[in-house]
Amino acid sequence: MFVRRYSVGWPRINIFLLCADDMGWGEPGLYPATSQHGRISTPRLDEFGQSGVRFTNAYAGYTVCAPSRTTLMTGYHSGHFPALGLDGENLHPDFPKTILPQMLKEAGYATAGIGKLAPLTNPTSSGFDFFIGQVDQGLCHNMYPRLIDSGNETNNVALPGNKNIPACTTGKFQDARSYCMNPDNVPNLNYTVDITHDQSMAWVANENGTYRNESQPFFLYESFTVPHAGGWGWQGSPGGECFNHSGFVRSIT
Repeated sequence: MFVRRYSVGWPRINIFLLCADDMGWGEPGLYPATSQHGRISTPRLDEFGQSGVRFTNAYAGYTVCAPSRTTLMTGYHSGHFPALGLDGENLHPDFPKTILPQMLKEAGYATAGIGKLAPLTNPTSSGFDFFIGQVDQGLCHNMYPRLIDSGNETNNVALPGNKNIPACTTGKFQDARSYCMNPDNVPNLNYTVDITHDQSMAWVANENGTYRNESQPFFLYESFTVPHAGGWGWQGSPGGECFNHSGFVRSIT
């Protein structure tokens, strides 16, 4: 993706960047692979890829999430991180180089970052007009948190469906895991994957001009916390049951 800052008269298309966390290229059904870790059923992504352009020789910037996202946001190879003062885990607003959302905002785009925004420490001070999700790399590992972040603050949006999940203390996470995996509890939980999706769709729909000026092109960075680190085994099947259990977006929009 290339945007020319001074491309007066060039058409400015809407940009929707969908990011899956730590997903290997051989995990979606669209690509051939024989991984011992199995595959993830991705019929919608497969359909999307079959109708567009597939890049079969493209590489992520790093092997794990935050450093890879740092290369995405800055455009710099990880080998340059030390010289730029980057640790691959934190990208602060005072970083002296222009990063992706800032570049697009300068080009006249309305910008939104939704979901797992680490390594950005303050998305709305780093080029995003709208943000809801999580900026703490560690907290992103919990997909049923009691609080998430919005705007330029952290832990300022409550997820009421998760308030009864047992506390996850060091070495004693099984109670919380069992609670979240219990089918009787699932419909009432606030799953961050659902929140990321629902908030992104609400921002794109832009009902009543709530989020942006309709005359602007937009850039949406929708960043999920799954599958994260792989090793899922063979998950799901095309046409299998899938349900949304957020129940959250409607209470804040």
